[in-house]
Order: sequence, then C-alpha cells, then structure tokens
Amino acid sequence: MNVDKRLGMDINEFAWEYATKDDKNSGDLTRGRNRQMFDLGLEKVQMDNEEEVTKKLNELDTEFDQVLILEHFEEGLVVMADRLCWPLEEVRYVQLNSRNKEYVSKVSKESRQILTAWMWAD
Repeated sequence: MNVDKRLGMDINEFAWEYATKDDKNSGDLTRGRNRQMFDLGLEKVQMDNEEEVTKKLNELDTEFDQVLILEHFEEGLVVMADRLCWPLEEVRYVQLNSRNKEYVSKVSKESRQILTAWMWAD
C-alpha cells in the first residue's frame, strides 16, 4: 500500500496528524478507518454511532459461525479443522499479502492508543 510514501509520513505521524482531528470523516483518509466494518456493510456515516455498530455486530454474530483472527490465524485453522472434522494433516494455507520487514512501521504505544480509538468500530 506504501502509505508512508503516499502520505509522506510514518504511521506515528499519521496517528497524531490525522486520527486525533475532530473531522474524522474527511477526505481520502476514511478509507483506512474502520475498513472491516465498511466491508461488512456498515455505512461510513454510522461509524461513530455506537448503537448502529452494536446492531451490526449482533447481525454479523448471527451470520458467521466462526471468524478467524489474523493475529491467531494458525490457531483459528486448528479450531476450524476440529469443527469441520477435518484431519489437521489436510489443512494447508499460503501466506499472502505479507509485508516485507523493511516496510513494517514501528507503532508507538501512544499511536496505537490513538489509532485504536479512531478505528474503534473495527
């Protein structure tokens, strides 16, 4: 995605420059905010409405039997295989969309807190 070069700043500068502003729905930057909820059907104007987000989460909870979390993907595959009665030896995956280590930004604790608040619906 090359965000550092596109915006001319690293993730920490982005957190302080954009995610702390009051106008969180302006411009092209909304593409990165709560992207998962947007992709799952929540409209951009509903992102700051806790009631709408909760309603959408409850709806998704009834639609999905299992969700794999990227940070625990391998464990999720083990649980999925068990639920589907698949032998673990038959489960395979290919790592895609993995960043080269030279392009991974170091996120400070403060920036992580800012971004967590900014993308709270995700």
